[in-house]
Amino acid sequence: MFSNKVWVLESDNFIKGIIADGNNYISEENGQKLNGQVWERCEDVQADMVNLAIINDPQLLYNLSERYKKDQIFTYVGPTLIVINPFKSLNVDLQEYVDYIIRKRRNYKSIAPHTYAIAAHAFTKLTEKIQAIVISGESGAGKTENARYCLNLLTSVNSEETELSDKIMGCNPILEAFGNAKTIRNKNSSRFGKYTRLFVNKKQQIIGGDIVNYLLEKSRVVSHSETDRNFHIFYLLFGNPKYQRQNFNYLGKDNYFSQKFYDELIQAFTTVNIDADAIFQVVYTVLLIGELQFDDVNYGNTTPCNVKNEDLLKQICQLLDYDFNDIVKALTLKQAIYGKEKILSPIKLLDCIRIRDSWAKEIYERLFNWIIEKLNETLITQQEKTTYIGLLDIYGFEVFDNFNGFEQMMINYSNERLHQLYIEYVFKEEKKIFLIEGLEKYVDSIKFEDNTQLIDMFDKPPVCLFNLIDQACRLNQTDQQLLQSLRKELKFPNSTKPKFTIKHTAKDVEYTCQNFVEKNQDEIPQLLLEAKCNNQMVQLQPKPKSIVIKIKNEMKSLMTELQSCGVHFIRCIKPNDELVPNKLDNKYAMKQIRYLGVLDSLKVRKESFPIRVDFWRFYLKYRFIQEGGFQDPLNKDYKALDFKMFQEQFREVSKDLYLFGNTQIFIQEQGISLIDKMYTSLMKEKNEKAKCIQSAFRRHQLRDKFKQFMRMIKRVAKNIKRKLRKIQLRKKMKAATLIQKFYFMYQIRKKQKLYRKQIDYIKYAILSQIIQNRFQQKLELIKKIQKNFRISRIQKRITQYINIRRILNVVIDQSWEQIRHKAAIIIQKYYRGYFIRKNHKKEVEQIKEVGRKIRMEKRIKTIQRWARGYIVRARLSKMHEAAYLIQGYFRMKHLSCVFQRMRQAAVIIQRRFRMILPRKRELKQQYDQYIAPLELQLQQQKLQEETDLFGLKMGQKTDYDSALILGLESLIQPKIYLFAFIIDLEIISDTSDSYNGSFASNYKDLFIQSFEKENPLQFIQVGENTTIGACCNKLYGWGLNDMSQLGSTQDGEKHNPTQMNFTGKIKTISVGQNHCLLQQNDKKMFIWGCVHHKFIQHPKLLHENVEFIKAYRNRILYISEGKVYDQLKYIQIGVKINSLSCGSTFTILLSDNGGLFCYGQNEKGQLGMGDYKGRDQVERLTLNEKIIQIECGYKHVIALSSLKKVFVWGCNEFGQLGTGDFQNINKPKQLQINADQVMAGMKCSCILNKQLFWCGTNGTILMQCHFKPFIQKCNYLNRKEYQIVRVLSSYSNNISILYCTYACLRGLFDNNLGKGLQIIKQLTANWVQYGVWTIDPPYVESLSNYMCEKHQMKSCKIISNGVQGNNQKIMQKKQQLQQIQSLPYEKLCKIDLDQYF
Repeated sequence: MFSNKVWVLESDNFIKGIIADGNNYISEENGQKLNGQVWERCEDVQADMVNLAIINDPQLLYNLSERYKKDQIFTYVGPTLIVINPFKSLNVDLQEYVDYIIRKRRNYKSIAPHTYAIAAHAFTKLTEKIQAIVISGESGAGKTENARYCLNLLTSVNSEETELSDKIMGCNPILEAFGNAKTIRNKNSSRFGKYTRLFVNKKQQIIGGDIVNYLLEKSRVVSHSETDRNFHIFYLLFGNPKYQRQNFNYLGKDNYFSQKFYDELIQAFTTVNIDADAIFQVVYTVLLIGELQFDDVNYGNTTPCNVKNEDLLKQICQLLDYDFNDIVKALTLKQAIYGKEKILSPIKLLDCIRIRDSWAKEIYERLFNWIIEKLNETLITQQEKTTYIGLLDIYGFEVFDNFNGFEQMMINYSNERLHQLYIEYVFKEEKKIFLIEGLEKYVDSIKFEDNTQLIDMFDKPPVCLFNLIDQACRLNQTDQQLLQSLRKELKFPNSTKPKFTIKHTAKDVEYTCQNFVEKNQDEIPQLLLEAKCNNQMVQLQPKPKSIVIKIKNEMKSLMTELQSCGVHFIRCIKPNDELVPNKLDNKYAMKQIRYLGVLDSLKVRKESFPIRVDFWRFYLKYRFIQEGGFQDPLNKDYKALDFKMFQEQFREVSKDLYLFGNTQIFIQEQGISLIDKMYTSLMKEKNEKAKCIQSAFRRHQLRDKFKQFMRMIKRVAKNIKRKLRKIQLRKKMKAATLIQKFYFMYQIRKKQKLYRKQIDYIKYAILSQIIQNRFQQKLELIKKIQKNFRISRIQKRITQYINIRRILNVVIDQSWEQIRHKAAIIIQKYYRGYFIRKNHKKEVEQIKEVGRKIRMEKRIKTIQRWARGYIVRARLSKMHEAAYLIQGYFRMKHLSCVFQRMRQAAVIIQRRFRMILPRKRELKQQYDQYIAPLELQLQQQKLQEETDLFGLKMGQKTDYDSALILGLESLIQPKIYLFAFIIDLEIISDTSDSYNGSFASNYKDLFIQSFEKENPLQFIQVGENTTIGACCNKLYGWGLNDMSQLGSTQDGEKHNPTQMNFTGKIKTISVGQNHCLLQQNDKKMFIWGCVHHKFIQHPKLLHENVEFIKAYRNRILYISEGKVYDQLKYIQIGVKINSLSCGSTFTILLSDNGGLFCYGQNEKGQLGMGDYKGRDQVERLTLNEKIIQIECGYKHVIALSSLKKVFVWGCNEFGQLGTGDFQNINKPKQLQINADQVMAGMKCSCILNKQLFWCGTNGTILMQCHFKPFIQKCNYLNRKEYQIVRVLSSYSNNISILYCTYACLRGLFDNNLGKGLQIIKQLTANWVQYGVWTIDPPYVESLSNYMCEKHQMKSCKIISNGVQGNNQKIMQKKQQLQQIQSLPYEKLCKIDLDQYF
């Protein structure tokens, strides 16, 4: 040993010891004697354990523990990174590693060890070859967190691509929720393996990725130990208020929930664009499957077990979109095939439960795989990929003390394959270095233990463990028979216990052969596979029946993938089982170190030639013992210099201890210790001799330096004295000059002061004289002004005095005159009174007497009035009292009678209520028995229709997106292509009697079929029981044909979409309740179906000159030469009409000049006349705008003016007018929105203005009173190259649809999308102007170059031959129609129309 320090194993702990004497060891701490196993020890701690001087188990553990105490949890072992889980957060600057390794291209080992460093180093090596990072370790060791570190660094390289980085990081919460669970060892244990690939382009930018999953532990779904939990998603599900927590069989008693985790999961679903509600629904259904119970009371050879809770099973089938009867068969029966015959037989109760659990596991596994497919679709890229970097996160080696079963064997087999890759990688690197250095013949000296023989025992045919397990499954053997087969073929020792032991690389593992055969059979019952399901998310698919064969193939493909990559290994270690920070369990950690093979990889490097030094470094280190080594060599051939050094100085070093390569020297540990020892001794001798020479030379140097110093001091002193004298002289000269300067300045200042005084005196004298003169002048002027002012003031006072005196005299005179006049009047008044009283005494007395009488009469009347009032009030008081008594008596009598009648009425009411109550109960029972199932059936049918319309149909190879992609790619040229697409569907009543399957599935089949035939669907009209579609002069119909609605003989059968037998250029079609109208481009109108109880089996000509047609319910309306015909009867208007629209019981007409006319019922104000009165005759609707389009719903109207203004009126119970409320409107009201086109549905309205807006009530929308943007459910149509040209609607008593005509601009305006949108807007405007209900758009010369020829409507050319004959036929038809129109309506209903048709 190199030192007296050792490690001693005592009681499973490594103790620091020292050598006492001989073979005796004592403790370094307390001096106690130690007797355990001994290893060498040193105090060295390294970031890369390859550099340790001593390598053994305790030294390795000591190095890791010392770093762990300092929170240095990352340690290198050569290219491998060891990580110890700290169970706490450690902050590390990610950007530092990105800048240092990726940006500056520095060596990754020159910075502190970290997962970031490995990921950054792998990224820099992408230019050489594909890279992969393998993360392994047992549960709870931190594999998931380290994988997240790698993804964080790799996605941070693309700082601009934040959306892609968010999507990549958003996959982690989803995969953790669905693939992780709590175990006894880890609260967030990954129960599956995943291999993530990030694709990189030529610019070293990450542009996409994908994920591959391995070994999902789906058995956890149905069973787990009490200390474990199910997958996280089953508990996070209850964060959605839609689902309530119950005591589910699959969950146990744990009530785990994390709001933070739930929020992250919902955010992740939003980031990767996955519908979380649909996912939660399937997860919840898996829990419901675990609640299914079976009853074997009636079980027999022909009678299967019963499902106790059938209602729950129906709910499950409805949620998963499975057929109920098929699932019942699959859960209670089994299928056997004898020849070509399939025989069903009942199964036992335990088998029913097993199939139930198998169904739950398969649905969850299918959901998990579907989620990964969706994540891959989100991450995949269409850009060119040059290389990629892979990230493997998989189980570690797993051994339990009590029980190791089938799952542990599969996990350990996977780890053996990874360990084989690790061994190959480590030793191949060693061999590669030796080959590069030209040491091929020494490659065989590298020895290592390989586990190839162990892996062959597992999977190498013909006789191997996997083949024997698979054979036992195929032969239906028991576990005991399998165990005997294993012991016989693989030579396992016999034992009474059902166990066998496999010697793994890390440790011998004893496996219990229990349920091996059952767990290996991953077969899905055939009846479950054949069960009808319309939900692609949970549709079960056939797969390999043997788990071992599946794992063998998966690991083989994974090893092939990794062997083609530059692999980087990260080994994770769990420090303790308590999951607490700052605690390292040495025994537990050492066991994992052995599992991971870390010590073996270190020993390989140490036992070969661990010291590798460049030639120039070796020479520069040891050159001082060589002759001339203190000088730079003239010959730069360091290899030759090193070789010469070994021959001359290191002759005692054996040649077996070192090798000379091309650029380096390879030395063993023993060799380097001998070299260092010899170098130290030689340098010691040379140092002693050098010291004597150096001391003599230093003395000589000191004497010479002292003499030179003394001579220099004398020279310096002389020079200093000379300079001091010069300095003193300069100071005196400066002082004299300064004194002279100050004296001259003093004399000058003195003379200047004298001059200033004299100048100031002269100035003062002159200014004084000037001031005195100016003062005298001002004084004289002031005197003159004062004199004139006094004279003027005296004159004013005299004038005022004279005026005042004159005014006072006038006032006195006038006052005296007035006083005299008033006194005279008073004297005259008194005199006249006296004169009259004196001459007429009697008259005066009489007058006085009359006055007294009048006053007396007034007083008498007042007294009488008061007396009468008192008397009347007394009488009234008595009458009131009497009235009160009478009223009280009569009220008492009345109330008594009322009470008696009420008592009698109460008895009658009680009797009748007792009669009504049973009737109500009976009605409720009848409702529950008859009406409720119908309502439930209608709701299920609505859900089925919506699923068939916007979901994927079972058995269908493609959906809308794929049909659009495949169909339009074959059609696309630099032209605009049009096709119709249903955007919303409402089922009003049951359609099962009208259509085979569902309406949506028939439409979807026709849509996809038309695209495959390169002839997309253009036009759709629905009737009572039939639907008609049109595309490029072809008619298609589907539904019930009981009244010749499909243009053929009525057969009463339901037809799938088939082409109708009609030829000619079609302009438009219109479908009524049970009849259809068709207009050709040559203005001919055809009819078929049921009209007035008459069946028209094939299309027949009705009119030869028609400009507009409309079929609504049982009505036939059309316009010919500007005249309107309703039920073949002419409507007298007086203006030329070019289009019309009708609702339930009313009609709106549009004239050429933009005026509106109306007639019909008006209970909701739908006529817009400002009242609610119906009109039998046509009346004009006043609106001061030119209307270009009018559309009627069931009982509401929407109109578009030439200025793109929108007007609405009529019924608004469902918000279909878009006014923000639900009030009916009886006259036109303008909306605050402009439009290019408008459309009215049954209970909704649509506006097209660059994008589509809608309001009202239909399948998707409910009571929406504002116009809101339409959201397309078909993802592919949300692309910019698909634009809506027009929107149409059609409805009947059963179905209401909204559909749009889309224009595909792909390849035409890729570089100028704005121009394409302008063309689309112009096309919409022209279509509205010339008739929006035509199948093809109107022909416009300016747009013809952009449009596909099949979509352009041109006027037909009239052939000259036979023109006269055609004119005669037209005249005859006109005469016949005039005869019909002249008939009254009653007779018109009774005539046979076949003779006219």
